[in-house]
Amino acid sequence: MKRDLTWFRRRHGSASLWTFFIAAILISFSILIYTGMTVQSKYQLAITEIERAAHVALDANLINPMVRDIQLVVPITDVKTSFEANLRNAGFLLSGDGTWLRQMDDRVVYSIHSCSMIQNGDQYVLTATLQIPMPWGPLAPVNLPIRTTVQI
Repeated sequence: MKRDLTWFRRRHGSASLWTFFIAAILISFSILIYTGMTVQSKYQLAITEIERAAHVALDANLINPMVRDIQLVVPITDVKTSFEANLRNAGFLLSGDGTWLRQMDDRVVYSIHSCSMIQNGDQYVLTATLQIPMPWGPLAPVNLPIRTTVQI
């Protein structure tokens, strides 16, 4: 039983077809890597800015920031108020639905949804959802959870 292998032994060749196929695969992989690196860099930027705002908010509400042993618990309402003020100072905008938007050149770089801060003893736990739009448009954003802890 012989198989028809004419497509394999063709004399005209299909090098151009294989070239286009391999080029399409390489372009797809490069777009995938570019998108992943863009999302990862925006995620690291967001985490850094949020943690910085939370640490500054906690330090601003200590009785004496030089001596941290005097006060182990800071009222959560004061920390939340300072945290929101620090986000505004960092360039975030608060939208009507409670979403914090980070914009550069009139484009949303990322947004923070359902941001909440709870107090657990001397620790303050900040949880939120980070929404990062894809480089090719805001139609398919990536939602990533954020959880950071700030302690005196």
